Amino acid sequence: MEKEGIIKFSIKIIDNFLSFDLDRIKELNFWRTKLFELKLVGFDPIDNVGYGNLSQKLNNDNNFVITGSQTGHIAELTLRNYSEVINFNLESQSLSYKGTVKSSSESLTHASLYLANSEIKYVFHIHNNKIWNYLIENNFPATSTEVTYGTKEMANEVNNLVKTNKGIIVMKGHKDGIISYGPSAKIAGEALINLL
Repeated sequence: MEKEGIIKFSIKIIDNFLSFDLDRIKELNFWRTKLFELKLVGFDPIDNVGYGNLSQKLNNDNNFVITGSQTGHIAELTLRNYSEVINFNLESQSLSYKGTVKSSSESLTHASLYLANSEIKYVFHIHNNKIWNYLIENNFPATSTEVTYGTKEMANEVNNLVKTNKGIIVMKGHKDGIISYGPSAKIAGEALINLL
């Protein structure tokens, strides 16, 4: 398996200052802390890499907030641990952001979900081997085993799998990778808790 957490797209910083405060993303931050406590988001000391990321659409435009790259080791995130995606292009695999931390390596995958259905407001990407195997064995919507994380191909596959405004996707080519999405943080988060 390839090393996790490597950004595979062109990324450009626009500004250090975010256009929102912590209160605006309190539900997102609550679920990030909860999923960290459950070890669905975290840090792998063997591979020395963080895993998992969460995002929230900010308005009706394409911008969204996402946990920063390599923040998996932090138990409770502050505003400086988030990145604001200002614009992106799936075809050219490029992204512009605001903040003091780079956007997650899975940002384009999150972007593709928001593009697929305008009612999706939250996307949670976690890692758990037991849940991952269960989802595969029970034929949940899944990406191809040949498609790796953070790529245009992953974004396209995820986009094609979105049928409603809430659901679960298992990433067969991204070991232990699972995506939950929904119109609220509660719906996206509880879908994962129920799988535990």
